[in-house]
Amino acid sequence: MREMALYRVSFSTPALLGSAEPTVAELRVPPFRSLLRSFWRVVYAADGEVLDTNAMLSAEQQIFGGVGGRGGGSESFRPRRSLVELAITNDKGKPTLYPIENGYEFTPKPRRGSGELAQRLDYLGYPRVTTNNKVTSYKQSLLYTDKEFVLRVAWPATDSLRSSLSEQQAEQLFCALELMSLFGTVGNRSRHGYGSFCMFNMDEDEPFYSSREKLEGELSRVASKYLRSWDRCFGEKMDMWPRSFASLENNSKLSVFMSEQSFSTIVDAMKSLSEVWSSARKKMGSDKEVLGSQGKGRDVCASERWPSQLRAKIFPIEVEDRKRQFVVVLFQLPYGPQSHKEIWRKAHNFLFDNGYQPLFNTIGGVN
Repeated sequence: MREMALYRVSFSTPALLGSAEPTVAELRVPPFRSLLRSFWRVVYAADGEVLDTNAMLSAEQQIFGGVGGRGGGSESFRPRRSLVELAITNDKGKPTLYPIENGYEFTPKPRRGSGELAQRLDYLGYPRVTTNNKVTSYKQSLLYTDKEFVLRVAWPATDSLRSSLSEQQAEQLFCALELMSLFGTVGNRSRHGYGSFCMFNMDEDEPFYSSREKLEGELSRVASKYLRSWDRCFGEKMDMWPRSFASLENNSKLSVFMSEQSFSTIVDAMKSLSEVWSSARKKMGSDKEVLGSQGKGRDVCASERWPSQLRAKIFPIEVEDRKRQFVVVLFQLPYGPQSHKEIWRKAHNFLFDNGYQPLFNTIGGVN
Protein backbone atom coordinates (compact mmCIF):
# COMPACT_ATOMS: atom_id res chain seq x y z
CA MET A 1 0.00 0.00 0.00
CA ARG A 2 1.28 3.44 -0.92
CA GLU A 3 0.03 6.94 -0.41
CA MET A 4 0.65 9.63 -2.98
CA ALA A 5 0.23 13.26 -3.88
CA LEU A 6 -0.08 14.57 -7.44
CA TYR A 7 1.24 17.96 -8.51
CA ARG A 8 0.64 19.68 -11.83
CA VAL A 9 3.86 21.30 -13.05
CA SER A 10 4.41 23.70 -15.94
CA PHE A 11 7.47 25.73 -16.88
CA SER A 12 7.13 29.51 -16.92
CA THR A 13 10.61 30.02 -18.40
CA PRO A 14 12.69 27.76 -20.65
CA ALA A 15 14.48 25.01 -18.72
CA LEU A 16 18.04 24.03 -19.54
CA LEU A 17 17.54 20.33 -18.87
CA GLY A 18 19.92 18.34 -21.00
CA SER A 19 20.64 14.64 -20.80
CA ALA A 20 24.03 12.99 -21.11
CA GLU A 21 24.09 14.66 -24.51
CA PRO A 22 23.86 18.44 -23.82
CA THR A 23 22.06 19.20 -27.07
CA VAL A 24 19.18 16.81 -26.28
CA ALA A 25 16.44 18.02 -23.98
CA GLU A 26 15.21 15.47 -21.48
CA LEU A 27 12.69 15.79 -18.69
CA ARG A 28 13.87 13.52 -15.88
CA VAL A 29 13.16 12.94 -12.19
CA PRO A 30 16.67 13.52 -10.70
CA PRO A 31 16.63 17.35 -10.89
CA PHE A 32 13.33 17.44 -9.00
CA ARG A 33 14.47 14.86 -6.46
CA SER A 34 17.63 16.87 -5.82
CA LEU A 35 15.59 20.06 -5.45
CA LEU A 36 13.22 18.39 -2.98
CA ARG A 37 16.13 17.17 -0.85
CA SER A 38 17.73 20.64 -0.80
CA PHE A 39 14.52 22.24 0.51
CA TRP A 40 14.07 19.38 2.99
CA ARG A 41 17.40 20.49 4.50
CA VAL A 42 16.01 24.00 4.99
CA VAL A 43 13.00 22.51 6.79
CA TYR A 44 15.24 20.31 8.95
CA ALA A 45 17.59 23.18 9.85
CA ALA A 46 14.68 25.32 11.02
CA ASP A 47 14.04 22.98 13.97
CA GLY A 48 17.31 23.51 15.79
CA GLU A 49 19.51 26.32 17.06
CA VAL A 50 22.73 24.50 16.13
CA LEU A 51 22.90 22.50 12.92
CA ASP A 52 24.42 19.03 13.38
CA THR A 53 25.23 18.04 9.79
CA ASN A 54 25.89 14.39 10.69
CA ALA A 55 22.45 14.10 12.31
CA MET A 56 20.92 15.84 9.30
CA LEU A 57 22.61 13.42 6.88
CA SER A 58 21.34 10.46 8.87
CA ALA A 59 17.78 11.86 8.97
CA GLU A 60 17.89 12.64 5.25
CA GLN A 61 18.99 9.12 4.35
CA GLN A 62 16.19 7.62 6.45
CA ILE A 63 13.69 9.40 4.18
CA PHE A 64 15.40 9.75 0.80
CA GLY A 65 17.91 6.91 0.94
CA GLY A 66 21.60 7.03 0.16
CA VAL A 67 24.64 5.03 -0.81
CA GLY A 68 25.96 5.00 2.74
CA GLY A 69 29.47 5.92 3.83
CA ARG A 70 30.97 7.84 6.71
CA GLY A 71 30.00 11.31 7.89
CA GLY A 72 32.25 14.06 9.17
CA GLY A 73 32.49 12.30 12.55
CA SER A 74 32.78 8.64 13.50
CA GLU A 75 29.21 7.77 12.52
CA SER A 76 28.76 5.59 9.45
CA PHE A 77 25.66 5.25 7.27
CA ARG A 78 24.38 2.07 5.66
CA PRO A 79 22.94 2.13 2.14
CA ARG A 80 19.21 2.74 2.26
CA ARG A 81 16.41 2.75 -0.27
CA SER A 82 14.36 5.93 -0.48
CA LEU A 83 10.94 5.83 1.16
CA VAL A 84 9.85 8.67 -1.14
CA GLU A 85 9.49 7.93 -4.83
CA LEU A 86 9.03 10.57 -7.54
CA ALA A 87 7.75 9.98 -11.06
CA ILE A 88 6.91 12.23 -14.00
CA THR A 89 3.68 11.26 -15.74
CA ASN A 90 0.81 12.67 -17.74
CA ASP A 91 -2.75 13.09 -16.50
CA LYS A 92 -3.42 9.38 -17.07
CA GLY A 93 -0.53 8.30 -14.90
CA LYS A 94 1.65 7.16 -17.80
CA PRO A 95 5.30 8.20 -18.16
CA THR A 96 5.71 11.45 -20.08
CA LEU A 97 8.24 11.66 -22.89
CA TYR A 98 9.08 14.75 -24.92
CA PRO A 99 10.73 14.97 -28.34
CA ILE A 100 14.20 16.37 -28.84
CA GLU A 101 14.31 20.16 -28.76
CA ASN A 102 16.72 22.46 -30.52
CA GLY A 103 19.59 23.73 -28.43
CA TYR A 104 20.18 27.38 -27.63
CA GLU A 105 23.71 28.61 -28.12
CA PHE A 106 25.04 30.83 -25.37
CA THR A 107 28.13 32.97 -25.85
CA PRO A 108 30.27 34.39 -23.03
CA LYS A 109 30.25 37.86 -24.59
CA PRO A 110 27.63 39.63 -26.74
CA ARG A 111 27.66 38.44 -30.30
CA ARG A 112 28.47 41.07 -32.88
CA GLY A 113 25.43 41.97 -34.86
CA SER A 114 23.11 40.13 -32.48
CA GLY A 115 20.06 41.81 -31.06
CA GLU A 116 19.79 43.12 -27.52
CA LEU A 117 17.45 40.28 -26.53
CA ALA A 118 19.95 37.59 -27.51
CA GLN A 119 22.64 39.39 -25.56
CA ARG A 120 20.43 39.61 -22.47
CA LEU A 121 19.47 35.93 -22.59
CA ASP A 122 23.13 35.08 -23.05
CA TYR A 123 23.98 37.08 -19.95
CA LEU A 124 21.53 35.11 -17.80
CA GLY A 125 22.45 31.80 -19.39
CA TYR A 126 26.20 31.94 -19.39
CA PRO A 127 28.78 33.86 -17.33
CA ARG A 128 30.97 36.36 -19.13
CA VAL A 129 34.26 34.51 -18.86
CA THR A 130 36.97 33.39 -21.25
CA THR A 131 38.93 30.15 -21.30
CA ASN A 132 42.60 30.27 -22.22
CA ASN A 133 42.05 33.74 -23.63
CA LYS A 134 39.50 32.36 -26.08
CA VAL A 135 35.79 33.14 -26.19
CA THR A 136 33.92 29.88 -26.58
CA SER A 137 30.23 29.24 -27.14
CA TYR A 138 28.15 26.80 -25.14
CA LYS A 139 25.13 24.99 -26.50
CA GLN A 140 22.46 23.68 -24.15
CA SER A 141 19.14 22.05 -24.89
CA LEU A 142 15.90 23.75 -23.85
CA LEU A 143 12.52 22.57 -22.67
CA TYR A 144 10.12 25.30 -23.65
CA THR A 145 7.33 26.78 -21.61
CA ASP A 146 4.46 24.85 -23.19
CA LYS A 147 5.59 21.70 -21.37
CA GLU A 148 3.17 20.53 -18.68
CA PHE A 149 3.33 17.32 -16.70
CA VAL A 150 2.32 15.62 -13.46
CA LEU A 151 4.83 15.04 -10.67
CA ARG A 152 3.79 12.05 -8.58
CA VAL A 153 5.17 11.79 -5.05
CA ALA A 154 4.57 8.43 -3.34
CA TRP A 155 5.53 6.91 0.02
CA PRO A 156 4.55 3.76 2.00
CA ALA A 157 1.22 3.88 3.79
CA THR A 158 1.31 3.55 7.55
CA ASP A 159 -0.28 0.08 7.38
CA SER A 160 2.13 -1.27 4.75
CA LEU A 161 4.68 -4.00 5.41
CA ARG A 162 7.52 -1.69 4.43
CA SER A 163 8.86 0.99 6.71
CA SER A 164 6.64 4.06 6.53
CA LEU A 165 7.21 7.72 7.21
CA SER A 166 6.73 8.90 10.75
CA GLU A 167 4.36 11.77 11.39
CA GLN A 168 7.31 14.15 11.71
CA GLN A 169 8.93 12.88 8.51
CA ALA A 170 5.68 13.23 6.58
CA GLU A 171 5.29 16.79 7.82
CA GLN A 172 8.86 17.62 6.80
CA LEU A 173 8.23 16.15 3.35
CA PHE A 174 5.14 18.27 2.73
CA CYS A 175 6.87 21.39 4.02
CA ALA A 176 9.74 20.74 1.59
CA LEU A 177 7.26 20.25 -1.27
CA GLU A 178 5.63 23.56 -0.34
CA LEU A 179 9.00 25.36 -0.42
CA MET A 180 9.86 23.66 -3.69
CA SER A 181 6.61 24.74 -5.33
CA LEU A 182 7.19 28.39 -4.47
CA PHE A 183 10.96 28.84 -4.66
CA GLY A 184 12.17 25.94 -6.79
CA THR A 185 13.84 26.18 -10.20
CA VAL A 186 15.61 23.36 -12.07
CA GLY A 187 18.34 22.89 -14.63
CA ASN A 188 21.41 24.85 -15.61
CA ARG A 189 21.42 28.59 -14.82
CA SER A 190 18.34 28.10 -12.65
CA ARG A 191 19.63 30.72 -10.19
CA HIS A 192 19.19 33.22 -13.01
CA GLY A 193 15.54 32.39 -13.63
CA TYR A 194 15.84 29.62 -16.21
CA GLY A 195 13.80 26.56 -15.29
CA SER A 196 11.18 28.49 -13.31
CA PHE A 197 8.09 26.35 -12.89
CA CYS A 198 4.63 26.48 -11.35
CA MET A 199 3.64 23.52 -9.21
CA PHE A 200 0.41 23.03 -7.32
CA ASN A 201 -1.50 20.14 -5.84
CA MET A 202 -4.05 18.78 -8.30
CA ASP A 203 -6.67 18.69 -5.54
CA GLU A 204 -6.55 22.49 -5.31
CA ASP A 205 -9.24 24.45 -7.14
CA GLU A 206 -7.03 27.48 -7.82
CA PRO A 207 -3.23 27.71 -8.20
CA PHE A 208 -1.38 30.09 -5.91
CA TYR A 209 -0.32 32.32 -8.81
CA SER A 210 -3.87 33.27 -9.83
CA SER A 211 -3.17 36.90 -8.81
CA ARG A 212 -0.28 39.07 -7.65
CA GLU A 213 -1.86 39.48 -4.22
CA LYS A 214 -2.28 35.75 -3.71
CA LEU A 215 1.26 35.06 -4.87
CA GLU A 216 2.65 37.70 -2.49
CA GLY A 217 0.66 36.20 0.36
CA GLU A 218 1.86 32.65 -0.26
CA LEU A 219 5.51 33.65 -0.66
CA SER A 220 5.37 35.67 2.58
CA ARG A 221 3.52 32.98 4.53
CA VAL A 222 5.92 30.18 3.61
CA ALA A 223 9.20 32.14 3.81
CA SER A 224 8.22 33.51 7.23
CA LYS A 225 8.22 29.97 8.65
CA TYR A 226 11.94 29.55 7.89
CA LEU A 227 13.37 32.78 9.16
CA ARG A 228 16.43 33.93 11.11
CA SER A 229 17.48 37.42 12.06
CA TRP A 230 19.80 39.09 9.58
CA ASP A 231 22.75 39.20 11.99
CA ARG A 232 22.49 35.50 12.85
CA CYS A 233 22.75 34.45 9.21
CA PHE A 234 26.43 35.39 9.21
CA GLY A 235 29.22 34.15 11.45
CA GLU A 236 32.85 34.75 12.24
CA LYS A 237 33.65 31.36 10.78
CA MET A 238 32.61 30.60 7.24
CA ASP A 239 29.11 29.13 7.31
CA MET A 240 28.52 27.57 3.90
CA TRP A 241 24.99 26.36 4.62
CA PRO A 242 21.94 28.24 3.27
CA ARG A 243 19.70 27.48 6.22
CA SER A 244 16.90 30.03 6.06
CA PHE A 245 15.52 33.26 4.77
CA ALA A 246 16.50 36.43 6.65
CA SER A 247 14.44 39.11 8.35
CA LEU A 248 15.04 42.71 7.29
CA GLU A 249 14.03 46.15 8.58
CA ASN A 250 13.49 45.35 12.26
CA ASN A 251 12.04 41.93 11.46
CA SER A 252 9.14 43.38 9.45
CA LYS A 253 10.38 42.32 6.00
CA LEU A 254 11.87 39.22 4.34
CA SER A 255 14.83 38.55 2.06
CA VAL A 256 12.27 37.92 -0.70
CA PHE A 257 11.80 40.68 -3.27
CA MET A 258 9.13 41.05 -5.94
CA SER A 259 9.26 43.30 -8.98
CA GLU A 260 6.78 46.17 -8.78
CA GLN A 261 6.36 45.94 -12.54
CA SER A 262 4.47 43.17 -14.29
CA PHE A 263 5.64 42.09 -17.74
CA SER A 264 3.49 41.12 -20.69
CA THR A 265 5.83 38.34 -21.90
CA ILE A 266 8.42 35.99 -20.47
CA VAL A 267 11.00 37.57 -22.76
CA ASP A 268 10.34 41.02 -21.28
CA ALA A 269 10.65 39.63 -17.75
CA MET A 270 13.94 37.87 -18.48
CA LYS A 271 15.31 40.93 -20.25
CA SER A 272 14.48 43.13 -17.26
CA LEU A 273 16.00 40.57 -14.88
CA SER A 274 19.26 40.50 -16.83
CA GLU A 275 19.45 44.30 -16.75
CA VAL A 276 19.02 44.35 -12.98
CA TRP A 277 21.54 41.55 -12.50
CA SER A 278 24.24 43.09 -14.67
CA SER A 279 23.66 46.57 -13.23
CA ALA A 280 23.90 45.23 -9.68
CA ARG A 281 27.29 43.67 -10.39
CA LYS A 282 28.56 46.93 -11.86
CA LYS A 283 27.22 48.88 -8.88
CA MET A 284 28.96 46.55 -6.41
CA GLY A 285 32.37 47.22 -7.95
CA SER A 286 35.12 45.21 -6.26
CA ASP A 287 32.52 43.47 -4.06
CA LYS A 288 30.70 41.90 -7.01
CA GLU A 289 32.29 38.47 -6.35
CA VAL A 290 30.02 38.18 -3.32
CA LEU A 291 27.06 38.11 -5.74
CA GLY A 292 28.57 35.05 -7.37
CA SER A 293 31.93 34.28 -8.89
CA GLN A 294 33.52 31.64 -11.09
CA GLY A 295 36.94 32.53 -9.72
CA LYS A 296 38.32 33.05 -6.24
CA GLY A 297 36.90 36.24 -4.79
CA ARG A 298 38.08 38.38 -1.92
CA ASP A 299 37.83 36.46 1.38
CA VAL A 300 34.81 34.67 -0.05
CA CYS A 301 35.69 31.03 0.28
CA ALA A 302 38.53 28.59 -0.08
CA SER A 303 37.20 27.04 -3.28
CA GLU A 304 37.39 28.42 -6.78
CA ARG A 305 33.64 28.98 -7.12
CA TRP A 306 31.21 31.04 -5.04
CA PRO A 307 27.59 30.50 -6.14
CA SER A 308 25.18 33.40 -6.00
CA GLN A 309 22.93 33.47 -2.95
CA LEU A 310 20.52 35.72 -4.80
CA ARG A 311 18.19 33.54 -6.84
CA ALA A 312 15.51 34.43 -9.34
CA LYS A 313 12.17 32.88 -10.24
CA ILE A 314 9.62 34.15 -12.75
CA PHE A 315 5.91 33.57 -12.08
CA PRO A 316 2.86 33.95 -14.30
CA ILE A 317 -0.07 35.81 -12.77
CA GLU A 318 -3.57 36.52 -13.98
CA VAL A 319 -4.72 40.09 -14.49
CA GLU A 320 -7.90 41.59 -15.92
CA ASP A 321 -9.95 39.42 -18.29
CA ARG A 322 -7.81 36.41 -17.24
CA LYS A 323 -4.88 37.68 -19.25
CA ARG A 324 -1.47 36.45 -18.17
CA GLN A 325 1.48 38.58 -17.16
CA PHE A 326 4.76 37.79 -15.41
CA VAL A 327 6.54 39.01 -12.28
CA VAL A 328 10.12 38.46 -11.18
CA VAL A 329 10.90 37.29 -7.64
CA LEU A 330 14.42 37.49 -6.20
CA PHE A 331 15.16 35.74 -2.92
CA GLN A 332 18.16 35.04 -0.72
CA LEU A 333 19.02 32.40 1.87
CA PRO A 334 22.05 34.28 3.23
CA TYR A 335 25.20 32.84 4.78
CA GLY A 336 28.88 33.66 4.96
CA PRO A 337 31.33 35.71 7.04
CA GLN A 338 30.40 38.85 8.98
CA SER A 339 32.18 40.97 6.36
CA HIS A 340 29.46 40.13 3.85
CA LYS A 341 26.62 41.68 5.84
CA GLU A 342 27.15 45.25 4.71
CA ILE A 343 27.89 44.17 1.13
CA TRP A 344 24.53 42.46 0.96
CA ARG A 345 22.80 45.48 2.51
CA LYS A 346 24.19 47.52 -0.37
CA ALA A 347 22.84 44.94 -2.83
CA HIS A 348 19.40 45.05 -1.17
CA ASN A 349 19.36 48.85 -1.38
CA PHE A 350 20.11 48.57 -5.07
CA LEU A 351 17.09 46.28 -5.48
CA PHE A 352 14.88 48.77 -3.58
CA ASP A 353 16.01 51.57 -5.91
CA ASN A 354 15.30 49.48 -9.00
CA GLY A 355 11.73 48.44 -8.42
CA TYR A 356 12.04 45.37 -6.17
CA GLN A 357 10.25 45.51 -2.84
CA PRO A 358 10.77 43.10 0.08
CA LEU A 359 7.75 41.08 1.16
CA PHE A 360 6.34 41.26 4.69
CA ASN A 361 7.14 38.89 7.55
CA THR A 362 3.73 37.48 8.44
CA ILE A 363 4.81 35.80 11.70
CA GLY A 364 6.65 38.53 13.57
CA GLY A 365 9.30 37.23 15.96
CA VAL A 366 12.39 35.47 14.61
CA ASN A 367 15.24 33.44 16.05
